[in-house]
Amino acid sequence: MNNDKMKYDVQFCSCGRVHFIPTEKINNAIENDKEVLVVCNNCGNSHIIGADRTQDYEGKECFMMYSFDKRDTEINNTSKIDSIIFTPGVSVRMMTGGEATFHVSDTFIDWHTKKPDNVTNEQWEKLRKTVDVQSTINWISDENKLEQMSNYMSGIDWKGTKYEKQWHK
Repeated sequence: MNNDKMKYDVQFCSCGRVHFIPTEKINNAIENDKEVLVVCNNCGNSHIIGADRTQDYEGKECFMMYSFDKRDTEINNTSKIDSIIFTPGVSVRMMTGGEATFHVSDTFIDWHTKKPDNVTNEQWEKLRKTVDVQSTINWISDENKLEQMSNYMSGIDWKGTKYEKQWHK
């Protein structure tokens, strides 16, 4: 994970928040054969980020990164945890005018904003599942975080923005 440009690892939380974890913290943990525990201050969900040492095709040592959801599990062995990061995450802005309150299968959803009377149910279903990309860009505003976030297939349509990637097309 030695990419000087990559300052953050991105974690999409089931509550619709996006967590940006400093790669320096992750790299330090991995170098010490440890993991980072990330806890969402919004919903309480947690993720473990770590790596397994392995060898590449030329026999050189490398790391296979992993990240997994620790929802509804108990952590009994804390000796492998290098650091615990509590983070509220950053909200994703939605076309409803509200923010995402749920994220699953590359779809952000706003379950909390009330449907206006002048919008049909069909229109509302589309709005509550569509990210307001420009508003999200303005809200997050950190170039590095946005660049890293756009590297994931997360349900955000980056087309027409400077964060659009070739594979988005």
